[in-house]
This record gives sequence, C-alpha cells and structure tokens, in this order.
Amino acid sequence: MRILGIDPGSWKTGYGLIESKDFSVIACGTICLPRTSHAQSLGVLWRELENVFSQNRPDCVIVERIFYGRSIASALVLGQARGVALAAAGFWHCDCHEYTACEVKGAVAGHGHASKEAVAAAVRMYAKFQGEFDTLDASDALALALCHMLKPAKKKKRLSLAESLEHVL
Repeated sequence: MRILGIDPGSWKTGYGLIESKDFSVIACGTICLPRTSHAQSLGVLWRELENVFSQNRPDCVIVERIFYGRSIASALVLGQARGVALAAAGFWHCDCHEYTACEVKGAVAGHGHASKEAVAAAVRMYAKFQGEFDTLDASDALALALCHMLKPAKKKKRLSLAESLEHVL
C-alpha cells in the first residue's frame, strides 16, 4: 500500500510517499507557494498536488490535523490549504486519515514534543532514507505516513467525506 503524508502550510506544503511493504520512500518534497494572492497560491497547491497524485497513485492519504495557538486567522488560512489537500485526496478516491502533530511525533520520535530535527532523524531510521530532505516539511510529511503505519488499527482516525468537509468549512 502506498501511503501519502501531506503537511499543509500557508506558504510551504510538504509531501512524502512511503510503500508500506518495506517502509521505502517513493517520493518526498516541498511545494513552495507563490506569495501572491491566497486564491492563486491555493490554485498552485492544487496543481502541484494533482501532479503528486497522478505520478504516484497513493492508496491512502494522511493529513495533519489543524492546531491553532495564537492566531485564529492563521488557522483559517492553514485550514484552506488543508482543504485543498483533502479535496485532492477525495478527487483521487483515497482513504483519508488525520493525526495531530503530537500524535505523529509520539509515534515516530518517541515523545509528542520532539523537535522537527528529531522527527527527521527518526524518519531516516525507519525508512532507511539516505537522501536529504529539501525542507523539514518534507520529513514531517513522511512522518505522517509512518505514523499511520505504526499506529494500531483501532487508533486510526478515518475521515468520512462529511467530516473532511466539516474540518474545512
């Protein structure tokens, strides 16, 4: 099974695809969005994710669950990027799951407050990845996919279409 992790961001979105049979990394990278209008940035994100999906044909998509701390406005912008990722997953008929950053860090690096660098190191170990990540967003996306592979089946949170839309709207 091919599992695609997507770490959506306002200006950068990481993606990482892992083959579950052998934990091998098939693809990973970062989609850098133009600092133009938000609508144009979301359009670029859609086109780039469309390329990732068409070239790699994932079976399952994992998207980071939104967390907002200081700024609700930032969370809303992030939610729109997340919505594009969920829409792409739905368009390609993929199962979709979500995890919080703490769940991912706990599953992959051993504790929920691990640094991005510690998560990247854990991803390298699990996936036997020798290359360089273009950004920590790419390693975070691979960590999402790994988290899904490492979680017991009963703890996996599957999103229905209605739940996916509820999180976006």
